Amino acid sequence: MKKIIFTQILLLSVLGNYAQNKLYDASSIPEEMKKNANSVIREERIEFEVRSVNKASYKMHKVVTVLDENGKDELEFHEFTDQFRSLESAAIQLFNSKGYGLQKYKRSDLSKQIAGEGLVPDDKVYFIKFPPQNYPVTMVIDYEIKYTG
Repeated sequence: MKKIIFTQILLLSVLGNYAQNKLYDASSIPEEMKKNANSVIREERIEFEVRSVNKASYKMHKVVTVLDENGKDELEFHEFTDQFRSLESAAIQLFNSKGYGLQKYKRSDLSKQIAGEGLVPDDKVYFIKFPPQNYPVTMVIDYEIKYTG
């Protein structure tokens, strides 16, 4: 009985890994979309939820495959914050051309710089730029911004 359960778990984990890797395989992009393109936005989902009169949240999920050097500007993340909006979470993953994970980044890995003007600047920009080793490369971005006021 234990051998059967172990075999089923092993089979499910192998199939799960195979399905995950094929999800971001650059060869699965149709040739018509790649023709004359430097990058392809494969998926984009935006959710904006108003929780009350003075609270809201903005969630972004975006998958971009950069096909060549000319599309390298897509391989950066930057988001501005101020007293009314804050970056609550951020998760960025890079995948190679076969869909295998290369690197993972979270909010604490982002660089932060003051971007405001005046006597008391409270504006900040969070950013990171990824120098790819090889093309094509796929970047998956998930982040959430909270609005108050």
